[in-house]
Amino acid sequence: MAKASQKVDLDRLTGTGRTTRPLMRDLSTATGGVAPTVSRWRAFGGGRAWLMAVLLNTALFLAVAFSVVLGPPLFECRQRAEAGFFMGDTFSKCVGEGMWQRLERLENHLSMLVRGSGH
Repeated sequence: MAKASQKVDLDRLTGTGRTTRPLMRDLSTATGGVAPTVSRWRAFGGGRAWLMAVLLNTALFLAVAFSVVLGPPLFECRQRAEAGFFMGDTFSKCVGEGMWQRLERLENHLSMLVRGSGH
């Protein structure tokens, strides 16, 4: 084990140059002898970086959800279109019905999970 006197200064080695706090506090002053640290780096980057990250995450989530709900009925109706639809059926009607069935199934599944969560 390293002794306290042999402590390695990681800030000096990595060159980050973080401010170091004093080892002992001076309780005679209102701030406790500790100067407020001002960071050059913001938590989420620049002013608009967090907004772009939120928008990107939302778009990614919606793309995945849209492909899960719309993807399988779309491919299924494409196969059915090659064989031919019944009278009055269209490709868009087939996709719409398949999409609504998947949404209803998802809603029923989520409601069953919520009902069973009280146990």
